[in-house]
Amino acid sequence: MQDEEKSKEQLLNELAELRGRVAEIETAETRNVKARKLTEDAVEEARKYAGNIVETIREPLVVLDTGLKIISANSSFYRIAEL
Repeated sequence: MQDEEKSKEQLLNELAELRGRVAEIETAETRNVKARKLTEDAVEEARKYAGNIVETIREPLVVLDTGLKIISANSSFYRIAEL
């Protein structure tokens, strides 16, 4: 009977430990989600800021990627391109 009680006590301790680990994981995941959201917001803000700079420049401006594909262009560029 004593061995049986000890087994129950051990199981309860293990269960408590596992619940603690689950809580830690959930907390870490919540922090990761929040950090990811903050990063995504910062990237979006930087993208908008850069887009506003491109649009504000009066001279024709085009932004290309490494493959020479157009990423962005301002309205002055499109007016010149129509000619």
